[in-house]
Amino acid sequence: MKHRQNAKFTAALKKTPWLAIIVLLAFVRTSRADGGFFISSSVGHSAESPNQRAVVIHDGQTENLIIQVKYQGNAEDFAWVIPIPSLPEPGAIATVNDSIFSRLHELTQPKVAIRHRSLYGDKGGMDEQVIPDSSVKVWSMLEVGPYAVSVVSGSDSRALTQWLESRGFSLAGHQPTIETYVGKGWYFLAVRVLVADHSQNSEYQAGLPAIQVAFETAIPVFPLKISHVSSALKNEIEVYVISYHRMTCDSYNCNPIDIKKYSAAFESFVDAGERPSRFLGVACACEQALEPGSPSSFDYESVFREDLASQNRPAFLVEAALPGYTSPDRQQYPRAGTLNGTFNPYFPEDTDIWITRFRSILGPDDLHADMTFIPDPQGDNWFQLVLYYPPSSSNPWLGAGLGLWLLIPWAVPRKYRRSLFRIGTGLWLLLLLLI
Repeated sequence: MKHRQNAKFTAALKKTPWLAIIVLLAFVRTSRADGGFFISSSVGHSAESPNQRAVVIHDGQTENLIIQVKYQGNAEDFAWVIPIPSLPEPGAIATVNDSIFSRLHELTQPKVAIRHRSLYGDKGGMDEQVIPDSSVKVWSMLEVGPYAVSVVSGSDSRALTQWLESRGFSLAGHQPTIETYVGKGWYFLAVRVLVADHSQNSEYQAGLPAIQVAFETAIPVFPLKISHVSSALKNEIEVYVISYHRMTCDSYNCNPIDIKKYSAAFESFVDAGERPSRFLGVACACEQALEPGSPSSFDYESVFREDLASQNRPAFLVEAALPGYTSPDRQQYPRAGTLNGTFNPYFPEDTDIWITRFRSILGPDDLHADMTFIPDPQGDNWFQLVLYYPPSSSNPWLGAGLGLWLLIPWAVPRKYRRSLFRIGTGLWLLLLLLI
């Protein structure tokens, strides 16, 4: 009889690890224990449809500018002028899938953390075309995706303005703006939509693809001054700068967001009772979906606008500065590079790079200059806002469970104590890894 009881106990003991794991995970599933961080979701919706957004990729000599503007209206009325400081490189104008903006936005967007412990389109060369007896020079005329693009320059701002107006670019009264760029020897991309290619749908609502152009420049720049020609009263602008350092803007007042303001607003939000009742799924060190009414509904955008209004205008706020690298050879890291190598073609292999995100809401009178970028004098400091949601209660099973595993071996025969102690300790360590 005693032999049969020991055999049953031994068989049960062999099954204990799996039973214990299931039981312990059941307790963890609905618990809130002190410990690591669980990223729930991004907060804010700023990049869904800004008036202008751009990616400035600069390797010290060459800039790749990816830019997209919001447009609503007839395709034949679309006219877009982009000033650049030097002649575009041959074959360097193309349309770009705008998913790069959504990916950058998600990477740099402020997070709420639960504290529980390809290029496409036609490319053309820069075949020079000179208009006889004119101070306007047409360097190329290209078809790029849905766009007709002319690369032009001029030594006389009046002649250049008249040339643009004769081709449907409305610049009446804005010759001084053109003169600013002509005086610096800049070039212009004059962009129109190829209406004939879109006879079935001649109206766009923020659906036009981004356009990319590469050119030489020692100082990275986003041509913003010309935007006042057709700016809305409130023009939302979002710019990502990818370079060797964390960057700041020296042509506008640029400051990091005030973390204390956002943390205080979030604490008030939590104190008002806006907290999830439980986690969905087993708690683990991964992204978790939260129930309605969770901190993901925190109105980050209102706090951002208050922060922006407190700055000396015109101003941009730096929302994030994140490091990355271009080489997939650093196998000791779980993720190679930034955004799975999106920026590898622009920098040498095994290069450290930084992503800095700027955003503002400006009126026409605020657009007094282009955005020029320099390394941040404060240094390359990692920066991203994370709002920590405090635990509402601790999990008594974590403390009591450990004591239980330490006491159980003394309640069984000496013969099984060592085995049970090893199993219990292993299960406890496994539980700690899971949470």
